Amino acid sequence: MDSFQWIKNKTTFPEWFNEALVNKTVEITTYAMVIHTLDGDVVINDGDWVFNIKGKLYSCKESVYPNVRETLGATGEFPEGKLNEDDEGELKMAVGHKGKLVFIDFGKPVKWMGMNPTEALQLAKMITEHAERAFFEE
Repeated sequence: MDSFQWIKNKTTFPEWFNEALVNKTVEITTYAMVIHTLDGDVVINDGDWVFNIKGKLYSCKESVYPNVRETLGATGEFPEGKLNEDDEGELKMAVGHKGKLVFIDFGKPVKWMGMNPTEALQLAKMITEHAERAFFEE
């Protein structure tokens, strides 16, 4: 899951969001951002969060965002098999930034994590994208 906070007049976005702009899944208007979905348009206001979960865009009000953390953490599933006795299984986490701070939210204390090379590259890419956007934000 990748996310960012929509701030009016923002000029830098994650690569996945830029792709959504190009293919018209998302539209930026004078007053807000609109995500076009099969169920209708979703208006994103200043301060709301936008999430990309497996290629689908979702939104969350800033006041609700702390509750989203409850969906993060160990899932109890082992898609790569159990690596050792301490393995708690798949971990849902969020990568984002606010101002100049890049964060990785695990939703719980994490001692260690393992991933295949593709997942490691995806995580590195998300962290890098957020670091670049945070660096250039005013």
